[in-house]
Amino acid sequence: MRVAYLDMFSGVSGDMLLGAALDAGVALDELREALAPLGLEGVQLDAERVERCGIAATRCIVEVPDTAGHRRLPELLERIGSAGLTERGAA
Repeated sequence: MRVAYLDMFSGVSGDMLLGAALDAGVALDELREALAPLGLEGVQLDAERVERCGIAATRCIVEVPDTAGHRRLPELLERIGSAGLTERGAA
């Protein structure tokens, strides 16, 4: 089993966290498959290698259609609950 510890002392955005997962070895197609049960219609994931100030990383690009609207916490929790994730995967 592998364990990752994240030290997010000043926070982290979703795309940064996804990019870190890709850099840690998660395949982009696996990430897309894992997110598919959430039913986020029209959301696209892509990735590219970038270098900023001498530091190389993977940038995860999340494209959301303009028609997506805002989702409130109860809807997000319902989507996660109905996605068929294991208890550990939904935590």
